[in-house]
Amino acid sequence: MTDEMPVNYICGECGALGPTKRFLFYESVGALVMRFHRSMNADLCKPCGHRFFWNFTGKTMLLGWWGVISFILSPLILINNTIQFARTLSMDAPPVHSSVPPSPLWILTTAVGLVLIGSIPISFLISLLDTSPAPERQPSIQVPQDEPLPLQDPSPTRRPTTRPQPSSTPSCTSWQRVTAASLNRRLCVYGTVKRWYSTADFATVIRFSETPGDFIFYDPIYTYDEMGPGSCVVATGVIEELGSSLALNIEGELFACD
Repeated sequence: MTDEMPVNYICGECGALGPTKRFLFYESVGALVMRFHRSMNADLCKPCGHRFFWNFTGKTMLLGWWGVISFILSPLILINNTIQFARTLSMDAPPVHSSVPPSPLWILTTAVGLVLIGSIPISFLISLLDTSPAPERQPSIQVPQDEPLPLQDPSPTRRPTTRPQPSSTPSCTSWQRVTAASLNRRLCVYGTVKRWYSTADFATVIRFSETPGDFIFYDPIYTYDEMGPGSCVVATGVIEELGSSLALNIEGELFACD
């Protein structure tokens, strides 16, 4: 009769009379420079097979990784014990047995460990199947150190439209008061132009100071040829982060302050 065919026999652990199989369970505990291990190789009934699986596997799952040799052997032990446990599933428990239930702690560490280990190949498979495009990188503004770049022909030109002085309009905010707390908010912002120029990405970049990282206006399409340093301008839009600066996209709607 083969090992896979249960027979009425005496369990080598609890002495119960009933179906048994030959099982080989291992346990390993790593201690950095030392390793403690034991095994159970006997004809066991189903309850005893379950007890040795949970206890040996749970302790190995929690304590079997602390050391080079233990780290290498622990996965092999876990695989072996899981295979041995699968062989118990087709068995019938003896009518009467005295097997001690497995420790709840080792049941918990075994279950949690198997879930964590099983999630690794699943996460890897999901990453392989993920075909969503990578987020587009937002163009950064390259601030010239000396002279501003020349305007880009053929960018359309739009003249600033006169608007009442923003200081008399409570809903408008000075560019100096735009902070990180304003991010993603729609604001009316005004300021006096310090310098303006074009870049490879934007037709117009308006700076209100020469300090890197200060708030700016920008427009990807339009230029404003009647605007220059000292002009008071105002625009409304959503405050966004552009490179190291907070910025507002004019979108062709730039107004002059009276």
